Amino acid sequence: MNTFAFAFNQRPVVNAILIAAALGTLSATVSAGERSLPLAAIHWTAASAACADEATVKRAVERQLGRRVFASDEHADVHLYGDVALGRDDRWHASLVTRTKEGGVVGSRAITSATSDCSSLDASVTLLVALAVSPQVERSAPAPALPTIERPVQSAPKIRKASWEGAARLGGGVAVGLLPAFAPGVIAGIEVRPPHFFPIDLSAPLWPSGDSSGSSGGRFLIGGATLSVCPGTAVAPRLRVALCGGVGVGAIWGRGFGFDANRDATKPFGTVDVGGRAEIELAGPVFVAVALRAIVPFVRPQFVVDDGGGRRQTIFAMSPLSGALDLQTGVRFR
Repeated sequence: MNTFAFAFNQRPVVNAILIAAALGTLSATVSAGERSLPLAAIHWTAASAACADEATVKRAVERQLGRRVFASDEHADVHLYGDVALGRDDRWHASLVTRTKEGGVVGSRAITSATSDCSSLDASVTLLVALAVSPQVERSAPAPALPTIERPVQSAPKIRKASWEGAARLGGGVAVGLLPAFAPGVIAGIEVRPPHFFPIDLSAPLWPSGDSSGSSGGRFLIGGATLSVCPGTAVAPRLRVALCGGVGVGAIWGRGFGFDANRDATKPFGTVDVGGRAEIELAGPVFVAVALRAIVPFVRPQFVVDDGGGRRQTIFAMSPLSGALDLQTGVRFR
């Protein structure tokens, strides 16, 4: 004991060096241990303000794991891509895909809410992300009930194939400006929703009109088709709204009356259509749709007749700005 004390007291410089080396080794070990924990970059999209956004998810996960979890893309060990959206079953669906730095898929998970309230998924989303960066939390942390979970597949993850959807509609409407008078008509349409693209809509209206005012004038009939894209979103469990833009082509048939020589003619037209549509689900695949459209012709037909005295008279020219209001019933199919 005395020998050790004497040696220690006689070599203070050496002792200081040994203590510093020991502390440095301990610090390096702690730093290496902390850095060995994986860091993640997350890209999260929520379809509603009622759902947890990206910042909320980050805070909840780091609080759950008790450490720093997230970093920028260049400093992350794994990359997480997730979203939450409202399904046609009136339930909220959250999905998460985990990828390596090189872009390879490590695994995927999905959960479904038990109610129509998106906030009911918050605890499950926190655990979903925590499991992606620290799988051992599944054994140590108390897990909230997850209604539906797809466990990651180690060899080849199963990816749910996106399916095509569609709808057929039939109804009526009124148009102003397309014909000389306020014109009721019928309209039919079909919609196709390709995977990962906006819905594509094809509608075919038929607008007849009565006689134009006066003792002479014309009778007209419009037929055509409009092709549009209609990006939209669900604003309530049974209500969806969409903005539509497209082009229309068709022909207008006209026949004069009250003139010395009454002739008929058919002339083409082209339009640009912009408007909005709201769809309300009634029961199962059945829905009603209300649409309001502004119609701007870029090819405007005119009908001109000879009044018999050598003078030419315009009996109708399509308005430079028209409008239409449609009310339709439809059926959606997959």
